[in-house]
Amino acid sequence: MRARRLLLGLFAGLALACGAVRAAQGDIELIDDLVRQGDETPDSAIRAIGELSNKDLAVTPLLRRAALTGVGIVQARNGRMAEALAQVAALTEFGRTQPLADADAHLVRAEIDVNGGHMASSYQQARAALAIYSESCAPGPRHDIACNYRDWWRALDMAQRGAADQGNAVIANGYAQTMLDVARRNGDRPREAISLGVAALQAEANADPAAANRLIAQAQRVARGDGAAWVQLRVAVLGGLLHFRRQQPEAVQRDYEAALSVANAAGLKRPAMLLRANLADAYIHQGRPGDALAAIDLALPVAKLHHDSRTERLLLHNRALAKLALGRVPEGKAEMTHVLELWQKDTGPGQRQEALHEFGDALGKAGDTAGALELFHLEEALTREIRAANKSAAEAELRARYDQESQKRRIELLGRDNQLKQAELDNQGLARRLWMFAGAALVLLAVLALMMYLRMRELNRTLVEHEALLRAHSERDALTGLANRRQFREVMRVRGGERAFRGALLMVDVDHFKRVNDHHGHAAGDRVLVEVARRLGAAMRADDLVARWGGEEFLVFAPNVEGAELDQLAERVRVAMNQAPVVLDNGTSIETTVSIGYAAFPLPASHVPVTWEQAVNLADLSLYTAKNHGRNCAVGIVRTTAASSEALREVEADIAQARDDGRVTLRVSPEAAAA
Repeated sequence: MRARRLLLGLFAGLALACGAVRAAQGDIELIDDLVRQGDETPDSAIRAIGELSNKDLAVTPLLRRAALTGVGIVQARNGRMAEALAQVAALTEFGRTQPLADADAHLVRAEIDVNGGHMASSYQQARAALAIYSESCAPGPRHDIACNYRDWWRALDMAQRGAADQGNAVIANGYAQTMLDVARRNGDRPREAISLGVAALQAEANADPAAANRLIAQAQRVARGDGAAWVQLRVAVLGGLLHFRRQQPEAVQRDYEAALSVANAAGLKRPAMLLRANLADAYIHQGRPGDALAAIDLALPVAKLHHDSRTERLLLHNRALAKLALGRVPEGKAEMTHVLELWQKDTGPGQRQEALHEFGDALGKAGDTAGALELFHLEEALTREIRAANKSAAEAELRARYDQESQKRRIELLGRDNQLKQAELDNQGLARRLWMFAGAALVLLAVLALMMYLRMRELNRTLVEHEALLRAHSERDALTGLANRRQFREVMRVRGGERAFRGALLMVDVDHFKRVNDHHGHAAGDRVLVEVARRLGAAMRADDLVARWGGEEFLVFAPNVEGAELDQLAERVRVAMNQAPVVLDNGTSIETTVSIGYAAFPLPASHVPVTWEQAVNLADLSLYTAKNHGRNCAVGIVRTTAASSEALREVEADIAQARDDGRVTLRVSPEAAAA
């Protein structure tokens, strides 16, 4: 009887707890609306959230967490970092008894980092929040009724943006799909519309334009049905980003200007600021710097008012570009220097490289060649840094893949060896039994022996073939089928290149390859590399060795070629690469050009002996000189006055200075590139 009373009491307590949670849901939805209002009027939104959470002394943990999180998000989005960190501390303390409060603390920290422009840190905080939300909020036996799905959705949204910024399209797409599931499961039509738009962007990043078109159309339809201005704005911005990735500037401008009209009509100044920032970028790309400057001047005060460091940095960046385009070079360069310091402080190498590239192009168009060249060298140094990091990661992946394949081959060979041993044991037993029929079974024994011999020979032949296949896999590039570095080194060792290298080298690099990956996806980049490898092989002679040196670089060893014949070979390779665009499966055409650095060794007229590694380095220096000449050209070392190894190393240390001093003579083709 007592047990029954305890059980009834337990059920009654659970029912009261569930009822309290349901009652708090209406207040939480009001807090969600107030958080959005906080983008425009933070003080009144914070005050209203406080009044809402204090109206009842018996505040539920869910409502208390929602209030702390909502206030923290509003403060973070308006640059009130110290106040937002106070909410983080309160949530962390609350997290000792409510694990979901720890997730809320990470979410507020992520919002703080977003407003400060620290995107990598924001991504880490969002992932830390998702580690808790995903366990406690997903349907199942561990579901916590105190979960606020809106905060889970916010963390997913920030995580997908962080993954996309780092180029992890597959991971970002997974977050986008979960966002859509959460919104639909909770009947949240506004968030469903936004999630569909985000999924469209991720489909485009994963080279699925048909799915992207379908998803963005669904997002626009749901947004129109919902009717809320903030939902239509977010979907319009996502549509503009989709057109931006497809390089459709007129459509981008149309989407953003339409969204700006909606924002102005609804009195939403913060979204209007973000739209003007995006429009300024579109105007600059369309050659309308005056319109860009006007949009920036309207948006910048709003960004400063809300202490939105990320948007303010973007606006300052675009303002410097607009002033340079208008010919206000000293003023634009001063702002450019300040913006580059901000990029250096708050962002990763990929975004800094893009900033250097844009400013370098702007200075070149403004007539400041020296300034453009300085930024070009900084960009090249950063490119080498990024390339080295990517190379290390790629080599690690290739080593892991090779080890896995080698292990698989070894297992297969062991299996065949076991089969052979088992066959030998079976044959031994058969032989012992055959001795019992020695007189009458001699003919049969001979036949069986012959069969066993043929079988063993076949097994041995198969083993030799597999060993040859394994060796070939270790010496060929998996993507292009060309020789890899390992095979190139082996050829150099056999030819004595480690002591005194003889022959010609051509270092070939695909121009603007990063743009192909950024605009069309890594699958398109792989397609371009395969086509370049095919054309390169077709342009070379039968006894030339063509190797993929790494990333978008290829190395060609051509024995017994020098002088005018080598110049003609380099030009033939350059022309072969851009004879026709590379066409993707979806019909997109990609114009492909290459830059080439080459030389014949030993170098005329000093004939100083070099190792093959030194020869590769000199060809690489010629390649960088070709890049400096504007790409799509070939630069060859014609002769050098260096009479010793020490003098040649001085030429290697600064080939540009050596050229100016007359210690090295370079040939640039076509001649227009030399200008």
